[in-house]
Amino acid sequence: INKSQKSIRHMIREELKSVREELVNVKDDLVSVTKSVQSNVKKEVRSYADAIKSGQQEVIEAATAPVMVKNVCQTINVEKLERERRKKNVVISQVPEASPSLSGEQRKAHDIDYICSDKLGVKPNEIVNCFRAGRVRHHENGNVLPRPLVVVMKSVESSNYWHNDGKGFHQGIHWVNEDLCKGDRDAKFFLRQERRKRQKLQQQIHQQQNQQQTGGDQMQQAK
Repeated sequence: INKSQKSIRHMIREELKSVREELVNVKDDLVSVTKSVQSNVKKEVRSYADAIKSGQQEVIEAATAPVMVKNVCQTINVEKLERERRKKNVVISQVPEASPSLSGEQRKAHDIDYICSDKLGVKPNEIVNCFRAGRVRHHENGNVLPRPLVVVMKSVESSNYWHNDGKGFHQGIHWVNEDLCKGDRDAKFFLRQERRKRQKLQQQIHQQQNQQQTGGDQMQQAK
């Protein structure tokens, strides 16, 4: 091989080396650009999704707030109407059930006769209507458990008299209470539970004080 051929080959190798280096650089640039584009796309998609989510949340909150207020107002109005409707009612417990073989009117007559007897002494002219609350239940021995008897009185004054202004009236095995809506029943139940907790706590404190006092007296006597 003469010198000119060697020189040509050397030039070709140098050019190929340069081309390879440029191709490597181009490849690196392409990878970098691709990563940058992917990152930017992800950021834009995430931002768009967050914007949509935020917008949807605002729409939902804006739509939900009036609905919630409306529902609360409706609940309050319903409870107010229900409370007003029950003002003249009393609920009497442990009134024996009439035979199921009797008609509805006969069972009602039985209940009115019972509460107007000397068992309770309600006057017939005070009563507008009466009905049983809840479903029929049976004792283990098969006997029917008496359901609460709701009695509609002629006036609020008469109702207040019989349930003792909400305190309850007790005579024999019977309790006469006011006819409460669910919200009022739950509130009264909560108050009773809290009252019992306080009474139990007071009893425990009183017992501890007595024990401390007894211990102190015994120490004095020992001296």
